[in-house]
Amino acid sequence: MRVPTPNLIGKRFGRLVVEKKSPEKGHAAFWFCKCDCGNKTKVTTSNLLAGITKSCGCLDKENRAKFAKLNFKDLTGKRFGMLTVLRQSVGVKKGSGTTWFCKCDCGNYTDVASTKLIQGTTKSCGCQLKKAREKWKNIYKDEKIQEKIKKTFRKNDGREKNTKLSILELATSDKLKANNSSGVTGVSYSKRDKRWRSYITVKHIRYELGYFKDKESAIQERIS
Repeated sequence: MRVPTPNLIGKRFGRLVVEKKSPEKGHAAFWFCKCDCGNKTKVTTSNLLAGITKSCGCLDKENRAKFAKLNFKDLTGKRFGMLTVLRQSVGVKKGSGTTWFCKCDCGNYTDVASTKLIQGTTKSCGCQLKKAREKWKNIYKDEKIQEKIKKTFRKNDGREKNTKLSILELATSDKLKANNSSGVTGVSYSKRDKRWRSYITVKHIRYELGYFKDKESAIQERIS
C-alpha cells in the first residue's frame, strides 16, 4: 500500500520554504520551494524530509567557497621554474582553482593556474617550449641524425612515418613506450580529461603543448 504524501506547504527545510506541490505525477512527489536567497527550486519529498536538500544550491556554493578559503595558498612572491608569481590574476580564470599573474625570466608575463604551478607542469611563459622546438629542428638537420632516421624508418615500419619529430626521437634512442596509445611519441590519451594530450620532452623536462578532442589535432600540434 502506497503511503500518502504529506502536505509540506508552508513548511521550512533549511533555507527552503515550500510554496506548492508540483502537478507532475510519478514515483516521487515534487515541491516548488523558495530559497532565502530569492531563487526558486523544485525538490522531492524525500530530499526535503531527509535533509538532503536545504537550499537552491547557494548553501553548497558558500560551503565550497569557505573550504577553498581555508585551503587557499598564497603563492605571491614564490618561484616556479622560470616564473615568479606577482599577484592573483584579475578577470582571468583558468581551471577551477586560483589563477596567478606571473613574470617569466625572459621578461614576458602570463597567467597560470595554481595546480599547474604547484604540480610543475608550467615552468615558463612558453619561451622554453619555443627553444625546445628550435633545438629539435636543428638536430633534425644533422646529417648523422638523418642517416639514423632512415634506419629507424626501416626498423619501425608501420608507425607514424610522416611524423618527423616522432621518428627523430626514435632515432635518438627515445623509444616509443609500450603503453603509448597513439603510435606517436609525445601524444597520448588522457582518460581523466577525456582528451588527447600533446607534449615534448627535452632533457627530462616535459613541456605541455595542449589537450585536444581528436588525435589528429594533437599530432599536428606535436609535429608543427
